[in-house]
Amino acid sequence: MEYLGKNFIHSIECNMHHFTKTETILAKFIVANPIEFAEMSINEVAGRLGISQATITRFCQKLSYTGFNEFRYELKRYNELQGAGNSSEREVDNTDQLLSIHHDYIDTIDKTIAANNIEVIYNVVNYMKDAEKIRVYGVGRKGTAAQEFKKRFFPLNVNIDACTEDYIVRTDAGIADEATVIFVLSMSGQSKELKKSVELAKKNGAKIISITENIDSPLGKLSDYVLQATNKENIHMGQNISSLLPFLLIIDLLYTQLVMSDYKRKMNVLDQVNNALVE
Repeated sequence: MEYLGKNFIHSIECNMHHFTKTETILAKFIVANPIEFAEMSINEVAGRLGISQATITRFCQKLSYTGFNEFRYELKRYNELQGAGNSSEREVDNTDQLLSIHHDYIDTIDKTIAANNIEVIYNVVNYMKDAEKIRVYGVGRKGTAAQEFKKRFFPLNVNIDACTEDYIVRTDAGIADEATVIFVLSMSGQSKELKKSVELAKKNGAKIISITENIDSPLGKLSDYVLQATNKENIHMGQNISSLLPFLLIIDLLYTQLVMSDYKRKMNVLDQVNNALVE
C-alpha cells in the first residue's frame, strides 16, 4: 500500500465515482469528519451511518487497505500531519504502533517476494547444488546476514562459509574457482571493495549471485543472477524494519527450495544433525 500522507482525503474525493451509494455516504462522512471517524470503532460507524460492517470493510479495501483498522490508522496519521486535534488526540496508542510495525514488515515481505522471479530462485538453487563450495560475502551489518546464511545451510551438508571482513573476502576471492558459488550481500550494490573482490572471483570462474536492491548497480552487473531485496527507506515507517529482513527472507526462499528439490535426502541429513545434537 502506498502511503498517501497529506493527500489522504483528496484520494477519497478523487475516487467518489468508484463507490456505491452506500460507500459514498461513508466517504462523505469521512471527508467531513476525519477526526471523529478516526476515533470510532467499526461498530460505531456502522450504527451511526446505518450501513453494514462488510460495506465498511469493502470500502477500505477499494482504497487498497487490508481493512478498517489499517484505514483508520492511516487516517489518524493524516490528522496528525494536518495538526488536527489536541496533543492527546494526536498521540498514537500502543495498538497503533504495533499495527504500524506489522504493516511495514508485511510490506517488506510482499515487495521482496514480488521482485523475485521464481525461475531465478530455481536457477540459483541449481548453482548451489552443483557447487563444490559456497561463500557468502557480507561486510559490516550484512555480516550478520552472511553468518545466518551459513547457519541455515551448513546443517544440510553444504560446504558453505561466511566471509565478513574485507581482507577475508579479498583472500577468498583470490582462491575461488569454477566450482565456487559466491553470494554477495549489499543493499546498494555500490561497494568498491566488494566490487574488486567480485571481479577477481569472476575472473577465476566463480558464479556470482548478488542480493541487492539495485539490479543495475556495479555488483548487479557483475552477477550471473541478482536476487532483489527491498530497500527499507522505500517503505513508510521504515525505521521499524531491520535492514537485514529482506536478506533473511531471501535466505529462507533459497533454503526452502533447496530442501524441496531433494526432500528425502535433505530431511535425512537434517534428522542426522538433530540426532547428533540431542545425544
